[in-house]
Amino acid sequence: MTVPRTTDRRSGQQARPQTKAAFSLMEMVVVIGLVALMATIALPSIIALYNAGADSQAYNLIAAQLTAARALAIEKSTFAGVHVQLADAKEAGQLLRADLEHICFSAIILYSPRERHFNIYGQARRLPGSIALGKLTDDTISDDSYQADATDPEIFTTFSIVFSPTGSAVRSVNGRPVRFNANHPIFSDFTVDPNDILYTGSQRLWDFEDANNEAKNQYPITALTLFDMGDYLGADSKASYLNENGQFLPLNVYTGQLFARE
Repeated sequence: MTVPRTTDRRSGQQARPQTKAAFSLMEMVVVIGLVALMATIALPSIIALYNAGADSQAYNLIAAQLTAARALAIEKSTFAGVHVQLADAKEAGQLLRADLEHICFSAIILYSPRERHFNIYGQARRLPGSIALGKLTDDTISDDSYQADATDPEIFTTFSIVFSPTGSAVRSVNGRPVRFNANHPIFSDFTVDPNDILYTGSQRLWDFEDANNEAKNQYPITALTLFDMGDYLGADSKASYLNENGQFLPLNVYTGQLFARE
């Protein structure tokens, strides 16, 4: 834009018009290119920074849920607990990105004495990143190495930790294994929370048969292991990977609470 000519008071001559500085098209293309390049270079570092804290976030989430479930059992004078399971692989193609099928979720569960089964209390929460939790039982650990169930991701990551009305961790509910309400939306169609899953929609999150499978829902759980599902699935030996990289999280066998991480 050109500014109208003005007269210089001292010389009486017209001053030269002043123009505002502006970017040329070429300069703008160069700047945009540099910004895009810098973003591309910085993105891996940003992702790594997020994933570096994912294990701590997962630990804090499950520890908080266990504490809340125990308090709920005492408050409601019934059984309550925390259930952990992978997203249903059969639905994952529509629900999640294909490269993130095996995402681990956890939820607080509450027992209904009248119906004699558990219901999901609140919403299932996604563990951050590709972090997953696996159960360790007396049958799973042998000579400090992972065996049997640890090589099957669906079995290894499907479990419940249950508290009695007095707040103690228990193996069963009145002599019966954990059973869920088949009509709960989490086992059929439900509206996805965009804060927990990558896409919104109406899909099934957990497989009902897996949740009620006694072989997958073993007791007693003596500890958990926290690991990266992506690295675990890509490992030649899943047991070896867990031995070397799984974070061992012991449970207090009396209260069901996690011991603090070192």
